[in-house]
Amino acid sequence: MKRLFLLGIASTLVFLCVFAPTQLLGNLLGQLSNGRLSLASSQGSLWQGKANLLLTNIDAQASSAAINLGKISWNTQPLQLLAGRFSVNLIWNDGAPFWVTLDTSRLHIEHAAFNLPANIISALVPTLKAAQLGGQLSVRCDNFSFTRSEVLGQFDIDWNQASSPLSMVSPLGSYHTRLDGRGSALDIKLDTQGNSPLIMQGVGHWAGGEGLHFDGTAEANAANKTQLQELLRVMGNETSAGSGRYQLKF
Repeated sequence: MKRLFLLGIASTLVFLCVFAPTQLLGNLLGQLSNGRLSLASSQGSLWQGKANLLLTNIDAQASSAAINLGKISWNTQPLQLLAGRFSVNLIWNDGAPFWVTLDTSRLHIEHAAFNLPANIISALVPTLKAAQLGGQLSVRCDNFSFTRSEVLGQFDIDWNQASSPLSMVSPLGSYHTRLDGRGSALDIKLDTQGNSPLIMQGVGHWAGGEGLHFDGTAEANAANKTQLQELLRVMGNETSAGSGRYQLKF
């Protein structure tokens, strides 16, 4: 009798995964992100499908209400539901597949590598919106998890071919950011790679009850001070008159 009961539960879960519309996944994603993420042009089911992932509710006054973060496709592992976990094999922007697992208290990401458009920076950091930053972000992580009270693991983000229409210098350079979850907060460290025309560096942290805090600087290398002056002025305030170093603070 017990086996029949368990078999009935398993069959129901499999049925739901196969036939449940992708709208359910979109609703779950919206709830977990407080309405910041949504799905568009979705096809398939909760079991297997694909869609465009959108960053939404960025700026109520902006003419564009969303940023397309790219195409995602997924395969759900329905038997994991029996253990109280929602586990998905995810492919983002034609990258390598990686695992995302959600249970009642934790979201866990394993062996992820994907690309994002750099205009997400201006969306997440409104003080940099006027700089109209472009380029490509490459994101990597081996193991990362977070709950309502803690963040654990690391993300590495490489920003390549950075650009802005406010400067004739292109590319502006390459940059690396390390996100380091240490329990109650997420530490952030930004460094410039190589001999980049625009030099940026800084540290910060994010915590659930405090939000994001970052303190850094931006300046031009010796050969590009004149060409980058306009861009630097919209990125922040000069630390001291004539220093050529500007604050990145948010």
